[in-house]
Amino acid sequence: MNPIFDDTDYRVQAAEELIENGQYREALAGVKSAIEEGSAAAMRLYGECCQNGWGVKPNLAAARLWWERAMDAGDLDAITLMGDSYYYGDKGGTKDDAQALKWYAQAAEAGHPHGMCMYGTMLLEGAAGRPEELAKAAEWFLKSAEAGDGDGAYELAVCYRMGEGVAQDDAQAVKWYRRAANDEVEMAQHGLGDCYADGIGVRQDWREAVKWYRKAAENDYEEALVNLGYCYMNGTGVKADPQQALACFQEAYAKKSMRAAYALGDCYFGGWCGLEPDMAAATAFYKEAAEGGVHEAMHSYACQLDEGRGTKQDSAAALEWWRKAAEDGNTDSMVELGMACLAQADGTSDPDGAVTWWTKAAGLGNAVAMMELAKLYEDSEFVAPDAEAARKWWRMAAERGLPEAQYEVGLQCYEADEGADSDREAAHWMRKAAEAGLPEAQASLGAFYCDGVGVKQDCALGVKWLSQAVAQNVPEAMVKLAECYEKGLGVQANLAEAERLLRLAVDLKEPSAARRLRRLRHGGER
Repeated sequence: MNPIFDDTDYRVQAAEELIENGQYREALAGVKSAIEEGSAAAMRLYGECCQNGWGVKPNLAAARLWWERAMDAGDLDAITLMGDSYYYGDKGGTKDDAQALKWYAQAAEAGHPHGMCMYGTMLLEGAAGRPEELAKAAEWFLKSAEAGDGDGAYELAVCYRMGEGVAQDDAQAVKWYRRAANDEVEMAQHGLGDCYADGIGVRQDWREAVKWYRKAAENDYEEALVNLGYCYMNGTGVKADPQQALACFQEAYAKKSMRAAYALGDCYFGGWCGLEPDMAAATAFYKEAAEGGVHEAMHSYACQLDEGRGTKQDSAAALEWWRKAAEDGNTDSMVELGMACLAQADGTSDPDGAVTWWTKAAGLGNAVAMMELAKLYEDSEFVAPDAEAARKWWRMAAERGLPEAQYEVGLQCYEADEGADSDREAAHWMRKAAEAGLPEAQASLGAFYCDGVGVKQDCALGVKWLSQAVAQNVPEAMVKLAECYEKGLGVQANLAEAERLLRLAVDLKEPSAARRLRRLRHGGER
C-alpha cells in the first residue's frame, strides 16, 4: 500500500480504476466499505455511480443526496459535480443556470480549481458584454489556472486572445495556451496550433502547428483532425499527402465534425485528395455542414443551389442560405446578397441594400466587397458617381491583396500622368497584380519594362511578362510583343513571329492590330 494514502483513500482510488475498466460490482464493494468508514471521497464517487448508472440504476436525485453528504464531510469535488449536474442538465437532470451558478460560486470560494474555472465560465456567459463582469470572469480563470487547472488556463488564454476582461495580448494568450496544452487540454493544444499556423503571439511555424494539431487529434479533438487534414492537403508543416489528408477528414467526419463535412464537400467539388469531381456528393456534404452551422458551407451550398450544381437549381433557396451565412458573419455571402440587391427576382433593384451589405463585408476585410463598392461609385446606373469614394475603395481592395484592384490602382497612377513618382507607384501595383497571375497586369508590366515606365528599362524582362500575358490571350500583349520581335527589343528580331502575334491579336479584335499588321507587311516604320 502506498504510504501517502490511508486505507479508505486507497480503496477509493482502486474503485476509480475498477470503474474505468467497467468492473462496477467490484468497485461498489470498495466504495461502500469506505463510506462506512466516513470517506467523503467515497460518498462523492458513489454519487457519480448513481448519476451514471455504474453498477446501480441511474438516479440523479440520489446522486445529489450523496454529493451533499460528501460536501458536509469536506469533499470539494462534490460541490463542482453538483454544479455540473445543473449546468449541463443531462443524465436525467434539467438545466438550471441559477443553481449551477450557486454551486460553482461555493466551489470557487472554497478554492476548488475547476470550480473557479466553471464559475468564471458562467460569469462570462452572463456578462452580455459588460466589462466589469468580463473582468471578474478573467480573474477567476487566472485563479483557477494558477491553482493548476488546465481548463482555467485555456479559458484565460481565450480571454487574452479575444481581449475579454483583460487587455488583448497575444503573447499572454500563447503562454496560457501552452500551460493548458501541456496539461493535455485538447482545445488548448488546438489553439496553440492555430497560433503557430497564423503567427499569433509567436513566429509562424507550420511544423509546430502540425505538432500541436496532432497532439490535440490524439486527444480525440476532431477539429484538430480537420486542421491536420488541411496541412497534409496543402503541404504546410508536413509533406503533402492527399491520402492522409482525406483520411483525416473522413475520421473527423465519422466523429460528427461538420467542418470535416465541409472539407469533404470541397474535395468532391474540386477533385482533391484523390477523389473524382462529384457535384452531387459535394452538394450533399455542403448541405449537411450548412445545416450543422458551418457558415462557409452555407455559402458553398447556396452557390450550388444558385448554379444548379449537383442539385436542382433554386435561386430562392440560395438566397436564404446566403442570408443565413451572412448573418453568421460570412463575408462572401454578404457580397452575394449585395449582388442580389441590384438584380432582384421581380426586376427591381435595391442599391441601398447592396451598399449596406458590401459596406459590412468590406468592414470585415472582404476585398471583393471593397471592389464592388468601388465599381458602384465609379460608374453605375444605381448611385450617383463619386470618384473620391471609388478611388478609396479601389485602394483599400488593392491593399488587401486583390489583384484586380491592384491592377486598377496601377492604371489610375499611370493615367494620372503626374511624373516619376506616379509612374513608380503604377509599376509597384502592376507588379503585385502580375505576380498574382492577372494577365492584364502582366501585359502592362511587360510594357512598362519595355518602355522604362516607373522601372529601369529592361526589354528582356518586358518580353518575359508579355509572353506570360500572351499565353493567356491578352491581345494588347500580343501587339506589344510583336513590336519587340519586329525591332529586336529584348529578343532576337523575328518578323514572322511578329506577324503571327499580330494575326492572333486581329482575331481577338484588338483595334490597333490590323493597322500594325498592314504596316509590317509594307516594310515597317519609315
